[in-house]
Amino acid sequence: MKSAKYAMVLITLAGVFAMSSSAAFAADAEAPAGEKPAGEKPTKKVKPLHGVIKKVDGNAITLSVGKGDKQKEVTVETDSNTKITVDNQPAKLADLKEGDTATVTPSKGTAEHVEVTKAKQ
Repeated sequence: MKSAKYAMVLITLAGVFAMSSSAAFAADAEAPAGEKPAGEKPTKKVKPLHGVIKKVDGNAITLSVGKGDKQKEVTVETDSNTKITVDNQPAKLADLKEGDTATVTPSKGTAEHVEVTKAKQ
């Protein structure tokens, strides 16, 4: 009788171990190319906003975007987490000037990154 209970306990433990091992290995397995592993959120494509700086006022940058009849002004808010670069060098909001070309990411909401190319003098 003891040997039957012992065998049953071993079989149960082996089954639990097998299930937990396979779940761990499945979580570590790579997803096929182009697919996200289970549990990861898909990455949204972030559309940047390209334009020419019209003014910098407080924490806001106003850009002229579009061409011709489709040209409009768009104001983008920044905060302390916004990364600003001018000609690939770290910069501050105060370094931005009217006429500079800017790429703001994302195009909606608070800017996370503002990349500026200085206007040629």
